[in-house]
Amino acid sequence: QSVDDLRMVLKHVDEPDIDISDDEDESALHMAVNHYHDVANYGDNSDETISLCKNIIIELLKHNANPLLSFDIKSPVKFMIEYGMFDLLEIFVQHSKHDISFNAIYYSILIGNYDFVEYLIDRVDMNQVKNRRTLLEYAMDIGAGEDIIELLRTSL
Repeated sequence: QSVDDLRMVLKHVDEPDIDISDDEDESALHMAVNHYHDVANYGDNSDETISLCKNIIIELLKHNANPLLSFDIKSPVKFMIEYGMFDLLEIFVQHSKHDISFNAIYYSILIGNYDFVEYLIDRVDMNQVKNRRTLLEYAMDIGAGEDIIELLRTSL
């Protein structure tokens, strides 16, 4: 029911307005991802509740919510990676109208999340440069784990 209600509301929202933040600099997607994290870890983590939270996130992404957007807080992508929410990574990759893969792998390398790097590696151009470095150069410069560096090397 809540997802259907959200769909009805979103029909009347212009897509550029989907990322408007509240007084705490959170967009609707920020709030949904934070709520999902809280429910999954501390609240009613029944399959029904988890599914509802995921469906709300999917609806927001379908309406052009930007998972890379950050105000004074972390973007939903960074939050999701930092807390290891792999199921949300798949949802973001599959449903976002914004290509999150390069930014997500960059941040995953930074925090040393091998599983996220492995999932994203085939979705990025390994020769793409950010701050004058390829992903492999970046990983080596920051002292990423040898397992991540080797994964990046073998994907070239």
